[in-house]
Amino acid sequence: MRFLRHEITSVSAYKACQESALEATHAELMTSRQSLEEIDRLTGGVQEKIEDGRKKVKNITENITVLKEKHTELTEKRKEMWQEDAKLDSLMNRAADELKTAERILAGMMDKAFCFLFFLFSVLTLYHRILARGSKP
Repeated sequence: MRFLRHEITSVSAYKACQESALEATHAELMTSRQSLEEIDRLTGGVQEKIEDGRKKVKNITENITVLKEKHTELTEKRKEMWQEDAKLDSLMNRAADELKTAERILAGMMDKAFCFLFFLFSVLTLYHRILARGSKP
């Protein structure tokens, strides 16, 4: 009987030790679950932030692409405008040269016309004088 009591005491002590270990393991399990839940919550927030960051990067990339296309388009338009400006400058210079030439020709023609009119006036004046003398006795 003593042996049985000793075995019962030993089994009771073993049972108490196992129950204590089970409680400690259960407490660790609860702590681990809480830690895991906290990690999941934090990871979810980080995942959302990462996804938001990806969306922002995608939007920025699209904006950069649009701006590059617009830059290229405006650069081409600027080149076309420079070419048009050069053509207009050339036309203006040619027109100014033609105007100067026309002014010189006109000035020469006016001098000649003035001389001709002066000559004609002189001839007519002389003719009137001759007619006036011829009609006087």
